[in-house]
Amino acid sequence: MKQLKYKHVLIINAIFYVVLGVFVFIFCTMPFNTLAILFGVRLLVGGALKIISYITDRSYFLPFRFDLAAGIVSVLLGVLLLLRPGAILSTVPISLAVLMFFEGVMKVQLSIEMKRKLFDKWWVNFVLALLCIVASLSLLSYSTISSRVLLMYIGIAFAVDGLMDLWTAWYVSKAYEELEGNRVAYMRKGEG
Repeated sequence: MKQLKYKHVLIINAIFYVVLGVFVFIFCTMPFNTLAILFGVRLLVGGALKIISYITDRSYFLPFRFDLAAGIVSVLLGVLLLLRPGAILSTVPISLAVLMFFEGVMKVQLSIEMKRKLFDKWWVNFVLALLCIVASLSLLSYSTISSRVLLMYIGIAFAVDGLMDLWTAWYVSKAYEELEGNRVAYMRKGEG
């Protein structure tokens, strides 16, 4: 099986999130069933990519150690949303909030790993992770707003989360390449 790097999974998921977020924001009058199906596809594809990446990526620095579990949960939730979108209609905002909260916590973990690896901009990822957690908690107050406003908020949250993932993928891969270059240079210096 060809190696699927974690960076590529993060970029694919991020782009999918941004596109889905913009779509939901623009078409905020869509029925919740449609949102459930779109979100189910996103979870299914994203989860499958995480599982494949976890199995095939042999990188030295794997930012998230829980990708297999997250991938399995995403696939299961995606299948559930696709098979029964109407049955869980009332739980869509709560499900989205829980997923965003979980992703925010994982980004906090990534920030801590980045700090341990001496990445100079680890704190940016930490602040973005906290914003993701705050956004997820505010999504739980959906019962007091209209469905159109809720969908607009969900669209914005998706797009922002995707943009955060794109930044993380770019920064972590850039920093990792620098660390690898330094490691190789150090090893060559030791040989000489």
